[in-house]
Amino acid sequence: MADPNSDEAFWARARGSGLRHARWLLLGVALGGYGCSTGNSLGYVTPDEELHPAVGSVTVDGVPAKNARVILHRLDSATLSGRIPGDPKLIRPNPQGDCDENGQFQVYTYTPYDGAPVGEYLVTVSWTDPEARGRDGENYPELLPSRFQNPRESGLKATIVEGANVLDPIVIKTR
Repeated sequence: MADPNSDEAFWARARGSGLRHARWLLLGVALGGYGCSTGNSLGYVTPDEELHPAVGSVTVDGVPAKNARVILHRLDSATLSGRIPGDPKLIRPNPQGDCDENGQFQVYTYTPYDGAPVGEYLVTVSWTDPEARGRDGENYPELLPSRFQNPRESGLKATIVEGANVLDPIVIKTR
């Protein structure tokens, strides 16, 4: 019977355990490489565009639009869908912002508060009532007229320039 404390037994155990560890290491590298690319935590592949911080505010009939979502749609996009020219399968996310209790928002494109690329934008606003969900099992009811969710009909525009941006206040009157 071989001595379990011998050098030969030690190296046999090391080779066996090393093989197991090597398998796990290779699996980890393979899976880690799969999740890590030129993208970010949201899984988007970030374009080579510099983003610039932007803040703004929304009021509806003089009231801060708490929980409203503001979405910026590029004017240079033929369909306003965010599709990247030359590859109809790639969609770049639209910059957007979520309003706090004071109706103020910070624009993000990929990660919180990272800003938006320089350019001209058509703007949409969606304002829903989160407390109304579940009454009929339907989605949150929209509080604004439907034209404000259509970039071609909202009448709202924004411009992002290099550096920090303070967008013109979005003032919506429904009455």
